[in-house]
Amino acid sequence: MVEKERREKLVLMIQEGCPHCKDEIERHREEIEKGEMVVRDLSKDDSAYRFALAVNLRYVPELLKITTDGRKVEICRLSRRDMKPAQCKVIDLD
Repeated sequence: MVEKERREKLVLMIQEGCPHCKDEIERHREEIEKGEMVVRDLSKDDSAYRFALAVNLRYVPELLKITTDGRKVEICRLSRRDMKPAQCKVIDLD
């Protein structure tokens, strides 16, 4: 069995009308512009909205680190203070 490459993605979940979301976008402007972080707007993106429901996302803005290796997906909510994992959930794909 061939192992799949481990991939990580930083995702900033936002929603239209959220004042703190604008602050977070500005705070992470450099990462966003470099393509190191993706911004997903729950009010404009149905797949982001469904994902948020599936992982029980309750608040925005929410910074997530999503890691996959083809066998499992790890979704970590990151602390806005230091960007360290505050809570993680692993979903097995097997």
